[in-house]
Amino acid sequence: MVFLDYKGGAYHGSVKTVKKKQRKGSQAKVRKQLIPHGRGTYIFKGIRYEGMFKDGFESGFGTIYWPDGNSYEGYFVNGRPNAELLQAFHENTRLKSEALRHEALIMNYKDDITIEKETSMALALALDRCQEKLDRVYDLGVSGATEAQLYQARFL
Repeated sequence: MVFLDYKGGAYHGSVKTVKKKQRKGSQAKVRKQLIPHGRGTYIFKGIRYEGMFKDGFESGFGTIYWPDGNSYEGYFVNGRPNAELLQAFHENTRLKSEALRHEALIMNYKDDITIEKETSMALALALDRCQEKLDRVYDLGVSGATEAQLYQARFL
């Protein structure tokens, strides 16, 4: 295990040595550099990654921790979370949001149906009362009631 400063942060873990060419003017110099490779921990501006490294990048299974307490655990490829996992997460989030929107629509439709049922019931009751009055007026008319009696029957 090695401690080293790496790209503005601190690394602790397994390393490998690579050759790096530097050009100054017409001369090329070769120097050796240590880079993260294998299991280790890298801390940069309060963000901590613990997991596997390959050729200096977060690659393989690992966990990244942010200063606010959030974390992501999963597979990384070339220093980034695996895009397929994030796409699946995004798709899942999109589907949940659509489901919530559809649920809200269903609740609105249920409210509309309830109002329609109440309105239909009130209309049906009013029609029943009208039918009863018409039946009484008809019965009075057939029995030979006078106009005054028929007029009075409409208020009953």
